[in-house]
Amino acid sequence: MIRENIVKQKEEYWRGKSQYPKIRIISYLLYHFPVYFCQYQYLLLDLFRSGLLTTKMSILDVGSGPGTITLSTIDFVEKLLGIYSKKNIDVKMDIKIDAIEQAQENIDCYNELTSSYLSNKPDNASINLTEPVHAPAGAAKPPVDADLIVFSNILAEMSIPPIERADVVERIASGSKNPTIIIIEPADLVNSTALRITQHALVKKGFNIFSPCTLIWGIGCSGGDCWSFEEPGNIQVPGFMKKIARTEESYRYINTDMKFTSVILRKDSLAKHAYRAKGKFVRLSNLKKHTGKRVNIVASVISGNLGDEKTFVFKICDATTSVPCYAVLPSYHMNDTNRSLLESGYGDIVEIFGTLVRENKAFSSYNLLITRNTAAMPAN
Repeated sequence: MIRENIVKQKEEYWRGKSQYPKIRIISYLLYHFPVYFCQYQYLLLDLFRSGLLTTKMSILDVGSGPGTITLSTIDFVEKLLGIYSKKNIDVKMDIKIDAIEQAQENIDCYNELTSSYLSNKPDNASINLTEPVHAPAGAAKPPVDADLIVFSNILAEMSIPPIERADVVERIASGSKNPTIIIIEPADLVNSTALRITQHALVKKGFNIFSPCTLIWGIGCSGGDCWSFEEPGNIQVPGFMKKIARTEESYRYINTDMKFTSVILRKDSLAKHAYRAKGKFVRLSNLKKHTGKRVNIVASVISGNLGDEKTFVFKICDATTSVPCYAVLPSYHMNDTNRSLLESGYGDIVEIFGTLVRENKAFSSYNLLITRNTAAMPAN
């Protein structure tokens, strides 16, 4: 029964017709929850390192489902306070979490799971959860002064065009002065491209991109058909997942790959990277003029490795072109002067000197070949 419903739930999701009877909620918790729980903490860690998490915060979980984002937040706070405690640093946190959810079955599960989690919270954490608002994300009343608003795997479920999803985000954020907004969607081509369309629409509405994109040349992004994703790695297979997968076609029931597309938005021009191009770099929009030549470029790394261990391929972007561009590093060309490309994190900026420009007409893209004579280094 569980296996059957895991398969049905995946089919419903890809058809854009997700349903949430109780058995589907159980399937979700067994199959999707572990990865979504962990990947959100990866983003929270990025916010923490960037100084966007404070000891007193109001958080809104939009389309909360059974509570994945809320539970992940509580767990993150507990881990963070545990680290402070080991270092004898006295820190107290005051966190308020509101939620919006359309399905009553999810709200019931949310209340039960969060109550269990909060029963073991540390003494130096005040975590206040309100009753989730029972309403569709597109119709719920905007909260007042939320510091962090999270849309996790919810916009893609809306039966409206991606550009109109920006209206939903804008309306929910309208009650807050300067919230940090996180939007997370699956990494597949359709959903990732849709998120970038929503992202561009929000920029036109006055929001700015904190990450992963950087306006390296100080001009607005022209990428209208962008597909990019983050791939931090795999989680360990939970014990219950191993039991479910003890059958033929076990791959259907194993979900451990953290691979997602996301954007973090603000309204105060704050960005993770304030870098602006200097020196003699070629804009990616001008690569056609330099086909077959070696040039210097600077760009953000906006994908995981799209190749294999023999040939590393990373999508790169400098916000000047809608034509896909890829940095290609064959393993036999790898050395200490170009290894930084592999070590760059998602959204990190690299300066690449002496890369060979090749046009890939079959895929309407450009490959920038990194050879042993190419230097790649993190941008300062």
